[in-house]
Amino acid sequence: MISNQDINIIVKDVSKSFVAGGQCVALLKEVNAIFEQGKSYAIMGVSGVGKSTFLHMLAGIESCTTGQILYGQQSIAKMTDKQRQSLLADSVGLVFQEARLISCLSIAHNVMLKEMIAGGKSHSQLYDQAKNLLNIVGLNGCADQLPDTLSRGQQQRVALARAIFTRPQFLIADEPTASLDQEGAQALIVLLHSLQSDFGMGIILSTHDHQVAKQMGRVLKIEQNLLVDYMIT
Repeated sequence: MISNQDINIIVKDVSKSFVAGGQCVALLKEVNAIFEQGKSYAIMGVSGVGKSTFLHMLAGIESCTTGQILYGQQSIAKMTDKQRQSLLADSVGLVFQEARLISCLSIAHNVMLKEMIAGGKSHSQLYDQAKNLLNIVGLNGCADQLPDTLSRGQQQRVALARAIFTRPQFLIADEPTASLDQEGAQALIVLLHSLQSDFGMGIILSTHDHQVAKQMGRVLKIEQNLLVDYMIT
C-alpha cells in the first residue's frame, strides 16, 4: 500500500505492443505523462487505440512492454505480486463501463465484498461504512436492495461507492458513462467531482464523449501511438 501522502502517477517511456497474426502491433510508443492526485483527466481516442489498455497499465492490471509506471517513487514493475495486489486494493479505485455487480448480493454487500474477504473489520463496521458511502452517492435507503432493482445510473453509483470504499488516491474509470443517457452521464460526472472534492483523489477516465471530457481538468488523446494534449472546440 502506498502511504497516505499525496502522490503522482508517473509514466516514463512506456510502450505497449502485442502479437496478432504473427505480427507485432504497437499500441503505445514511449509515452510520458504525470497524473497528479487531486486533479482530473480525460483520456480520449478512437475505439481500439488503447485507452482501456493504458488505464489497465496505470492500475497495475496489465504490464508495460517497455518503460515503467511509478506511484510516487515506487515502480509497479518492481513490485511483488502481493504489493501490486495491495496497490490495486488500497490505492486505486476502478470503475468500468458496466457496473459488474453480483446480482444475488445486496447493494451494501456488493460495496463491501472485497473488504469482507480481506478481513480485519467486523461485518457491522463494513455494513455501516457501505451504507454511509451509498448515502454519499445518492442511494440512501437502497443498501438492502438487489442490483436488478436499480437503474443503470444507480448501478454505476454503486460501482463508485465500491471503488472508493478504501479511500483510494486515484479513481480510474474506463468509459463510466458509456451505457448512460445524457442526463445520467451528467449526473455521474457531477458526482465524480463531488467525490474528488470530498476524498482528494485523482480521477483518470476514458471517454468518447466530448461533453464528459470537457468537464475534466485536462484532456489527453491517444493518437499515432502517443498520448498528447487535446483541445476540445
